[in-house]
Amino acid sequence: IKMGGDPNTPDNNGYTPMYVAAQQGFADIVRELEKEGSNVNTLHKNGCTALYIAACYNRSEVVRELLQLGANVNTPREPSKSTPMFIAAQQGHLEVVRILEKNGADVNTPNQHGATPLFIAAQQGHLEIVRELFKMGANVHTTKENGVSAIYIAAQHGRTEIVRELAKMGGDIHFQREGGFTPVFIASEQGHLEVLRELIKLGGDVNTPSENGISPILIASTKGYVEVVRELGRTGANPNLPDPDGGTPIFLAAQNGHVEVVQELARIECRFKEKEKEK
Repeated sequence: IKMGGDPNTPDNNGYTPMYVAAQQGFADIVRELEKEGSNVNTLHKNGCTALYIAACYNRSEVVRELLQLGANVNTPREPSKSTPMFIAAQQGHLEVVRILEKNGADVNTPNQHGATPLFIAAQQGHLEIVRELFKMGANVHTTKENGVSAIYIAAQHGRTEIVRELAKMGGDIHFQREGGFTPVFIASEQGHLEVLRELIKLGGDVNTPSENGISPILIASTKGYVEVVRELGRTGANPNLPDPDGGTPIFLAAQNGHVEVVQELARIECRFKEKEKEK
């Protein structure tokens, strides 16, 4: 630099010295580069700022340094529109999340698909991040562009503790995304038994069908998830609800070769008929 080198000149990949130093975690070099005129807010060829890449790689000291030097805390990556807060939440970097929030980061800014930091933390299974973001004011009801909520995505990915935590925070366990799919439905479809049990314990309805008439027990029977079918039957699922073509759970289980599911459904149907007689 003393010999006339430009600290803002990128390499052949489009990265400036500031970017590389931030990525590698060299806070002292970041400081020196800024003194020599390097721009802390340059948007690089990959759409990232130095702050974004530091947040992504969990370089907490670099994040602090860049913010002190005037880095914009909310500048998103292009074209994904994910902010430094979003990527820190996605990667599970709790300390970085805290530093960013203390410096004015918005905890509810979504990416281009409508996913917020809370949503992505729930999807990835980062329980402490979910708790921290909620304390910071994250909205548990925000949905992605496809109508999926944080509690739904947690159920889809088998995140039992996060489902429980989001419900405590006011997340709607009866929420229906586009198509009428509930968290109970998606947990049944994916075979996530512990999530299903948690949702039922929280009051989830085991009989709510999708808009096209598919019930949780029907989808679980089709997939061959015998333990899920057993749990649904034990907690009141109707084993006779057909799909739009008239296919019942036992029919579809038989069609797909799921012998144990067929046997379980036969037992469930016997109990169901006995309960119906008692009414």
